[in-house]
Amino acid sequence: MEKNSPPPNNGSSTVEISRARAAERCAVTIVIDSNHIRPLYEQSCDTAFLLQRELEVWATALNHPTLTEFTLHNPTRFLRAHEVTALIRTLAKLYNIQPIEKRLHTVNCDLTDLNCNWLGLFKGLGFNRCLVEIALSDLENTPIVMQKLAKIKEFGFAQLGLVVYPAPALPDLKTAITPLLKTFNQLHIFLGHTSHNALDTNFELEPDEDSHISINVGPGVDAFVYSEHRYKLHNISLYTQALLNHKLPISTPITLPPRPIN
Repeated sequence: MEKNSPPPNNGSSTVEISRARAAERCAVTIVIDSNHIRPLYEQSCDTAFLLQRELEVWATALNHPTLTEFTLHNPTRFLRAHEVTALIRTLAKLYNIQPIEKRLHTVNCDLTDLNCNWLGLFKGLGFNRCLVEIALSDLENTPIVMQKLAKIKEFGFAQLGLVVYPAPALPDLKTAITPLLKTFNQLHIFLGHTSHNALDTNFELEPDEDSHISINVGPGVDAFVYSEHRYKLHNISLYTQALLNHKLPISTPITLPPRPIN
């Protein structure tokens, strides 16, 4: 937590943001990142249950908002297949899911963590974008990378991309991916949270669409509500207690203004 962040309390009641119910249904972006849920796993918490409960309290607080974007980052590390399925069912039950042509549900995994069972599950759960994490040095082994990408492509994701770490200089990146582009002409390259369309020889930025509310699920990570930064509870016991009491696991109350109507 940052030095100027407020001290944690026992969670914020969802009643404090009930003004959202009088407003037009808001739009949210949700991220579940294995790096954020690791503390739950390491302390032998029921990780999947707590993640579901946090999704539930946010949905209640925001009056079942529209889910504009959902990202599941390296879920295979700390979640089992049936737990991932339960999370998606919770989203489908409590959030307004976009139709398939507008949906942006992304699974982001290390190339070594993906297998046919996981890929089939992600596709069956409605994910339409698959991003594969890969080190720049791994791109030197082009035949292996191409073989694995070809297998992923068989599952018919609307978009397939590579997330390259560490972010290289663009000329080096372009040289490394040229063989891949000859085979995968719809491949996208992502450097961290910035995307570059590999079909564009100038690698022009594709700006990400801003969302009204951005939620990182898990303890100790932050939420942004109408550009207001809200600190999540770091302490696992306080985080768990808040969720069991149907409270948002944040350290300061939220009052949502009505969403602007375009």
